Amino acid sequence: MRRVRIVTDSSSDLDLATQQDLEISVVPLIVTVGAESYLDTELSNDDFWQLASGPIRPGTSQPTPGAFRQAFDGAIAQGYDVLCLTVTGHHSGTYDSAAMVAQEYEGRVVVDDSLSVCAGLSIQVIRAARLALEGMSMEHIRGAITSMRQRMHMVVLLNAMEALRAGGRAAKLMPIFDRLSNLLKLYPILTFQQGELKLLGVTRTYARGIDRLKAEMLKMGDLEALGVAHIRQHQLAQDLVDELSTLKGFVREQIVLAEAGPVLSCHAGRGVLAAVGFSAP
Repeated sequence: MRRVRIVTDSSSDLDLATQQDLEISVVPLIVTVGAESYLDTELSNDDFWQLASGPIRPGTSQPTPGAFRQAFDGAIAQGYDVLCLTVTGHHSGTYDSAAMVAQEYEGRVVVDDSLSVCAGLSIQVIRAARLALEGMSMEHIRGAITSMRQRMHMVVLLNAMEALRAGGRAAKLMPIFDRLSNLLKLYPILTFQQGELKLLGVTRTYARGIDRLKAEMLKMGDLEALGVAHIRQHQLAQDLVDELSTLKGFVREQIVLAEAGPVLSCHAGRGVLAAVGFSAP
């Protein structure tokens, strides 16, 4: 039985230390600003926001087939099989790109859709990588992560709708948002259902939106894993981690905390705060 190496894409927003410690390979998505292109992994968040302050709105595109091929080749050359976990295929072509390349490897590479983004993806990747380092089989790892995925609930609080509209990743929701915004200032709360963004509710203040994030995690009961993600909301994210640690009985260091990188920032904008929980089996 060959051992397994984990590959993911850069929308997982894993820090470099985690990538190195768990031997995770990360394939970068691409950020475009006019005619200029940047690998997601080349830009710090501060660099991205400096670019975003200019007159041209940044965009994104999926990794090239060659980027996936390079990651897969590297693992296979070392004698591993590959499990690749990607951002939700409902809002990105990344899964399709990886799956297409995987067909070249005659069963040595398997690609699974995380049905999530950022912390929702990274928690799955971290769990898969730990199992891989323990020497678990591909079948065992995929079964464990599929089970986790079925018990995932991610809640996302938006600070503004303009970035989501311009990013084009939630086109089905925009007519609803437009009707709501015509009435009064509201903050949308989104969730993922089978990897697709859905409207969970709205709130009249951002603070009440944070309360809704906490309430959604509380009603899940016992959790196997918990994460918080944000875009330019460092202090609020830290505060949410502290509160969820107390409310859910988690050691603070066990809660995954990540700032979404350039790719997700292009589509969601500043001020996003999110929580993701995985119910205990």
